[in-house]
Amino acid sequence: KIHFDLKRVTSFALAGGLYVGPFIHMWFSYLFRFGSFLSDRKFIKSRAANTLFLVAIDQSIGAVCFFVPYFFVFDYLRSWVYGTPYFYINTMLKMDNDMWDILKM
Repeated sequence: KIHFDLKRVTSFALAGGLYVGPFIHMWFSYLFRFGSFLSDRKFIKSRAANTLFLVAIDQSIGAVCFFVPYFFVFDYLRSWVYGTPYFYINTMLKMDNDMWDILKM
């Protein structure tokens, strides 16, 4: 039997609408402008090299800039939807315990 948790879906929908959507929109508009800037100035001659460079920026700088605040935003919205108090320290502990263990492997 499938259990549908409306509060969980609401938490993810709010995070997507209030944080993920606007962040991704702004990030990729900046990234595409930066790619055009590099192409116009001939810093990177090849279109493929320019694309690979932008992907590298997205997957390094973009990932860090996106995911660290996302955990706090999602936990805050989840606590609001569930009606529980939000303590940022819980998010920090969760990141410390869960994420760093993965990186230590």
